[in-house]
Amino acid sequence: MSNEDDEFDWLTEMDKEILNVLGTDLTLTPSVIAENINRSQKGVGNRLSALQAGGLVEKVKRGKYKITEKGLEVAGGEWFYVTTLEGESDHEMAIKLDEDEDITDVTSIEGREVYIRRTPEEGQNEENTDS
Repeated sequence: MSNEDDEFDWLTEMDKEILNVLGTDLTLTPSVIAENINRSQKGVGNRLSALQAGGLVEKVKRGKYKITEKGLEVAGGEWFYVTTLEGESDHEMAIKLDEDEDITDVTSIEGREVYIRRTPEEGQNEENTDS
């Protein structure tokens, strides 16, 4: 695992933020990514070029990017799609999610629908080695 960590020691904090946004399995433009992570579009565009060169994201359409399998591995964790219960407030849901220490990110999509990211369990990535 250490070799893999060394391989990606060039990643910046912005790179990690970009990978987290793209980790929702959405195909996005640099401007949408920039808006979601509160960074400049130019800065995001520059980092997307570096991430693409590193094989962590790919350009799928003119000006649109998505994360690669390798990028998902580097980002760590998995995204799960959930919806709130009928009548459950955003505040109630936020409290529940905040109590779960395995959840590292919550992304609201279309009001009541959200994506949550769980951290991988210790050794989870090592179990997925080739046979």
